[in-house]
Amino acid sequence: VDELPNSRRAVLKVFEDGDDAVRIAEKLGISKKTASQYLKELREYGLIESVGGRVKKYRLTFAGKVCRLRWG
Repeated sequence: VDELPNSRRAVLKVFEDGDDAVRIAEKLGISKKTASQYLKELREYGLIESVGGRVKKYRLTFAGKVCRLRWG
């Protein structure tokens, strides 16, 4: 996880439970497609998890919370 690029770390820094790709894109000034890719990678690392629904929303896992505190 320490090799995680700064762009992905930036997502964790602004991330709030219930965010989706559109909200992350707005917060960081990036495209929705890019935000979706970042969220996918963070999910694969086990730092966030999907909370279901038609629109994919996410929440931090315990590991995600630890990483955010560490990099905050």
